[in-house]
Amino acid sequence: MSSRRAKIKGVKDHSADAQNHIELQQEKINIWSQKALHGKHRYHVTQEHINERQSYSWLQDGQFFPETEGFMLAIQDQVIATMNYMKYIIKDTPITDENCRKCHQQKETIDHITSHAKLSLDPSTQLDITLQPRSFTKKLAITNKLIENTDPYYNYTPTSVLENNEYKLYWGVEIHTDKTIPANRPDIVFQSKADKVTYLTDIAIPKDTNIQNAYAGKISKYTELAIEIKRLWKQNKVTIVPLIMSIAGLTPNTFTPHLQQAWTNGYTKYFKRL
Repeated sequence: MSSRRAKIKGVKDHSADAQNHIELQQEKINIWSQKALHGKHRYHVTQEHINERQSYSWLQDGQFFPETEGFMLAIQDQVIATMNYMKYIIKDTPITDENCRKCHQQKETIDHITSHAKLSLDPSTQLDITLQPRSFTKKLAITNKLIENTDPYYNYTPTSVLENNEYKLYWGVEIHTDKTIPANRPDIVFQSKADKVTYLTDIAIPKDTNIQNAYAGKISKYTELAIEIKRLWKQNKVTIVPLIMSIAGLTPNTFTPHLQQAWTNGYTKYFKRL
């Protein structure tokens, strides 16, 4: 009888420990969420339009160097040693000027740096904004047997037009129509000949607060072009595919459905590595 009581007591103690652990974890999350600066990321990742699980999938995949993971987490938590951070958070007394060390016009914060600040003409400070579209184009071309290129994605230079009996792919090509359309150059135009379906893919990497605006902007920007392509190319359907992921890795709910539209099941992990 005493042995049975001991087992029951052990189960109860284990349940109590588990409950205490859950409550402690939730308390930590609540404290984190209340922080004005370091809680910004937590606030953004819990918004309805964000897929929280996919936003953190890169931490589970193990495809980054540890240093890269640490740097990404530091960006998310806003603990990078910007002038603003050192002046107001670290309270480094010698610092009196919190303006950006490159543009000298705005306060140097993570948001400023990741919003494509005017960083000077030094090429080493510029983001390669074509890297993701180029790598996506390569993956798309290989999958659909348009090329057999085995170069690393960062060395790959896409051909403007690729074509076989089933598909046609345009990279950075202006699409000419009967009427003048200013927004006539999406990153990638991919056409399935048999289905008479065309995908207009455009990629954007905005800051965390601008994901929805970036998405809506892509749809609005290419709607007129989609209408003209459907008419001139006699397509059954033309779909605009905005691939949006924030600079800190936040993944909107629209991301995976659009990848699946454009053939690429399981491409999310590959996309995040770039």
